[in-house]
Amino acid sequence: MYLPTEIKKFIGEFKIEEYSTSKNAETFYIDKDNGYFLKIAEKDSLQKEAKKTKILCKYGLSAKPEIYVSNQKDYLITKTIVGESGISKKYLQDPIKLVKIYATTLKKFHSVKINEIKENTVEPLIEKAILNPNSNGYTYLLKDVNINSINEAIEEIKRLRNKVKYDVLVHGDFCLPNIILDNWNVSGIIDVGETGIGDRHFDIFWALWSLNYNLRTKKYNDLFLDTYGRDLIDLDVLKLMTLVNALL
Repeated sequence: MYLPTEIKKFIGEFKIEEYSTSKNAETFYIDKDNGYFLKIAEKDSLQKEAKKTKILCKYGLSAKPEIYVSNQKDYLITKTIVGESGISKKYLQDPIKLVKIYATTLKKFHSVKINEIKENTVEPLIEKAILNPNSNGYTYLLKDVNINSINEAIEEIKRLRNKVKYDVLVHGDFCLPNIILDNWNVSGIIDVGETGIGDRHFDIFWALWSLNYNLRTKKYNDLFLDTYGRDLIDLDVLKLMTLVNALL
């Protein structure tokens, strides 16, 4: 595996092992000090994540970035956050406690004011769903909101988009694996490359999707929404975000 000189120098003689692989990136664990993660992805694809991780780290929300190098590919090393992900067995075994912490964490994240992050990360996705819908994505979600076709979904997005508010800091991929817990205390949030200004319902959609996927049931959806605060939730906008993500 090719590694730039700066990355190899940082790793030195310490052991490195594969941690996870997705279609977008490879992640390796570096057994140095108390641990680091090395993420490798296509060139220029980790630039935003490196920048936003650095900003969010100052607010105690994310990992500490150590090195970002853009060479043949992008390479990002971050300090390990103490704890385990929200899909660790010990947490999934107590779903009620987990769901309450999950919802409370998202509400707190949405209340943070960070002037250094100004990018609107949700509006372009709404435009993409309307102008370039992906028929091979998550279109199975359409039936969850009683929509029967992509064209019908697009018209419904157009009808509802005036209700969208770009007024909170959104994570962009608020799923249980991206929440790190240390003995039930949130110690950090990872994968912040899509963090920006947007509508809270975008994160709420993905939080619910993750609960349904990782807990294999929808029985905790109401608990999540109640804990987050029903007064802050517009079901029309939540429907819109479902449709948008169905077409991405």
